[in-house]
Amino acid sequence: MQHPVEISTFRLICPICFPQKFSMIDTLKLGIPLSESQYKRIRKVSADCDRWQWVMLNEFTGDLLFRRVSGMAKTDGESFHRELRWDIPSHYEPDCKLSLEFSVPKYWYGHNIHLLYDFVEALRHLKRSLETQFKLKTRAQLPDVTTWQVFRVDICYTWKFPSQQSCHNFLESLKRIHFPRKKPTIYPTALMFAGTTYSLKFYEKLPEFKQHDRKTLL
Repeated sequence: MQHPVEISTFRLICPICFPQKFSMIDTLKLGIPLSESQYKRIRKVSADCDRWQWVMLNEFTGDLLFRRVSGMAKTDGESFHRELRWDIPSHYEPDCKLSLEFSVPKYWYGHNIHLLYDFVEALRHLKRSLETQFKLKTRAQLPDVTTWQVFRVDICYTWKFPSQQSCHNFLESLKRIHFPRKKPTIYPTALMFAGTTYSLKFYEKLPEFKQHDRKTLL
């Protein structure tokens, strides 16, 4: 890992018939090393599309928006989007990287309700998709996923409750706690302790799913 972890996400998912806790990787921000020939190929392919975006076909989830966001390498986006965001520098340098930010479960499943543990398999599938998207063949293929640099990782812990009300009551109890050197931001169904190096966020999954993902999946 090349940089400290910046953001950690905690989720509360309900309803379910018993309380249980799991953990997984959710959003990743990656830097994929590029050779000069790979960089030129990606620049050429993306220049042929004035909207800088495509639809990427994933046999697991269907069509996913694959969109370029200029300047993404230096900023953090919102992790709830069901799309893959990417960018490359305006000029090639020896340490040039393809920046990629996305939710691994949403790429693999189409949503992040189910937990994903074998994210390496998902990344290898994504590598093949990117090579197809950018027409990188044989010697021009991207390096192995084990060489990709990680700039952000959202580690997600999930608590399951017997009812939506018990989930909400638990979140309300957390709003009374204090976290060292982090000022809380309180929402009706969420709680966030923001920081410069990492942040903590607690939220109810059902309201978040209804607001961001349901209209996409239905």
